[in-house]
Amino acid sequence: MKRKLLSILLMLAMMLTLLPATAMAEGNENVAKIGDKGYKTLEAAIKEAADNATITLERSVEVSSAIFIGKTLTIDLKGCDITGKNGDAGCRVFQVIGGGNLTLTGTGTISTAVKNDTDFSEESSVIRVGDNTVDKDAE
Repeated sequence: MKRKLLSILLMLAMMLTLLPATAMAEGNENVAKIGDKGYKTLEAAIKEAADNATITLERSVEVSSAIFIGKTLTIDLKGCDITGKNGDAGCRVFQVIGGGNLTLTGTGTISTAVKNDTDFSEESSVIRVGDNTVDKDAE
């Protein structure tokens, strides 16, 4: 009898230790992480990232304006997608500027919203490197 009661108490104790982990897993709203630290937005992760950091996506995300990258970063898509979308219109996702270097790893897609026919010129892109100025005399 005592063994049976002890077994039941041990089983209940083990089940109770699993509850917080399950609750935390379901409530995870982080989009990205650097190491073990989670971020609710990709922009926040990029802003906080040190030079040469790797940001890992936790879920697919939409950005409403271009994220400027001026340092060396790696983004591991980890099967997630990043979509540039502002309302129904598309928008650029990343713009790599002055000394920035962006490396993308893992599988995933970086794209713009479907209804972007009039919002992007033919020369535009989802990722822009530099200030996109062209020296006409050099051509």
